[in-house]
Amino acid sequence: DGVRISDTFGRYGGEEFMLILPETMPEDAIRLAEELRILVQQEPLLIGGARPATITISLGIAGGRGSELQLDALIDRADAAMYAAKSLGRNRTYLFRELDEDATVSRAPISAERRAQATAIGQWASDAATRALASVLAPQPQHRGRPSDMIAAIATGIGLEMGLPTEEIEQIRIASLLHDLGKIAIPEEILDKPQALSEAEWQAIGEHPRIGQVILEQASNLREAIPVVLHHHERFNGGGYPHGLKGNEIPLGARIVSVADAYHAMVHDRPYSAAKSHEEALAELQRNAGTQFDPDVVNVFCDIYAASVPPDGLEEVYRLHQRARDGVSYLNVTPHAHPHAAARAI
Repeated sequence: DGVRISDTFGRYGGEEFMLILPETMPEDAIRLAEELRILVQQEPLLIGGARPATITISLGIAGGRGSELQLDALIDRADAAMYAAKSLGRNRTYLFRELDEDATVSRAPISAERRAQATAIGQWASDAATRALASVLAPQPQHRGRPSDMIAAIATGIGLEMGLPTEEIEQIRIASLLHDLGKIAIPEEILDKPQALSEAEWQAIGEHPRIGQVILEQASNLREAIPVVLHHHERFNGGGYPHGLKGNEIPLGARIVSVADAYHAMVHDRPYSAAKSHEEALAELQRNAGTQFDPDVVNVFCDIYAASVPPDGLEEVYRLHQRARDGVSYLNVTPHAHPHAAARAI
């Protein structure tokens, strides 16, 4: 009831429905969604002689004008917004926001001293935002997205060895801590399942990069992490997700985090697989170089860690890098004690 002739309504998935509203402003869509959410919540579900049950719904909204947004992209954004609504506590409406630069705003002159102060404050805000999001994930097991110091250390070490600019390395480090942020909206029973996943379960897991993208788009000072969060499951041969990018189409940071994440998964126990040793994990990375992974990134990783397990902290990474710059090989460093393990990459 209440659907206009121009509107389109139907089932989108098993428990998901989609409503397309042409010529509707986002604020009007939000108002309609909230009316629908409240209406559903207030309507009790009666099943036999059981007590009435309360049903709640989570709604995601996305909008675009004309050729600015294609239908498939519009649906992807609305779908990701819906998962964001679920991750924020369910029974709510969430609007996908694209935070574009305002072309009407010009930059006033600023002194070098004031710019340095502003940059420092901005860095503090970025660090605070990263810590806030990381704290949300911290109680989770690692396979559900808990930030990993090892992944951050590996990604940082690769970036240093490749000679990337300091700012880019820092962006990759932050993104590596948040790369699985979207898993917060994936049901635990799927992430914890020890058996093979069904097609529907794989599809659900495949949503987590886009969910992470939506979450980060609401935090303007963390938007530079989006390329890594969105594309760390792309494969070098084009067989990954969510967009099937291949080769250098995949952002370098995402290619680096992909290797770091895969190694970390292989050397830690997961519900669905046992552990591999450091040597077995290296061999697996080399076996999949050029198909799943960027072969150049794999080569750098193996050059650094051929004889030593990656460290769990950044201080050790920078110490090793300084030793290498001073002419002391990484390979002369005593390996760290480390648990041995393996996993499917999700």
